[in-house]
Amino acid sequence: DRKSPVTTEKEKYDIALGMLKEGKLGEAEQKFAEFITEFTSSSLQSNAYFWYAESFYQRNNHNEAAINYLKGYKLYPKGAKAADSLLKLAFSLSSLNRNK
Repeated sequence: DRKSPVTTEKEKYDIALGMLKEGKLGEAEQKFAEFITEFTSSSLQSNAYFWYAESFYQRNNHNEAAINYLKGYKLYPKGAKAADSLLKLAFSLSSLNRNK
């Protein structure tokens, strides 16, 4: 009884997102990093990059958050989280006093 790759992909994404929502930020970061690497052609990549960046943002690592919000936006400018990524990029840069 093998699971289809799509189910596994969605399950892994959901596990990572669940960890983030539970406040397990380090674990969520690791799981999203694995997801991004493992499922490069996934339709969930835009979301995964956003939540990966969010795991840094919530721990006040605004530099790493900014890098990953921007990376997600550049890779998926029409992705589901593109606008959110730009907004959170602005917040991250503001927190770093990089307003230009």
